[in-house]
Amino acid sequence: MALLGATFFWGSLIAFRGRRWWATTLMLVGSGAQVLGALGMVLGIATMLGGFSASSSGGGSSAISSGLSVMIFVLMAGMIVVGIGFVLFAVGFVGFCSRYGPMERRAAELEGMVQGIQERMEEGQ
Repeated sequence: MALLGATFFWGSLIAFRGRRWWATTLMLVGSGAQVLGALGMVLGIATMLGGFSASSSGGGSSAISSGLSVMIFVLMAGMIVVGIGFVLFAVGFVGFCSRYGPMERRAAELEGMVQGIQERMEEGQ
């Protein structure tokens, strides 16, 4: 999941450098939230493993329960941040595509018109 978020982050960073507007900003913030949320979930799992290792060294069941409660809290927070990041990235991506889709279509139409004009000029010579 962190790799996917990092890929989204790289793509949105390139889009943000090219054109800074609300859609690219949302894509950048959303992908950053995905990466941070995934790292938070990894941190939660590391906390859980740390709680288990403390219990094996004589910490007892209280170390397990405190480790699990912290782990559950950090995992839930990470999942929520990843979910918010996906929503923000999706909204930004839809905005990005809605702006550049019509531009692509107009560019293709202009290219066809220029090609037609060039063909007429060649026939006239």
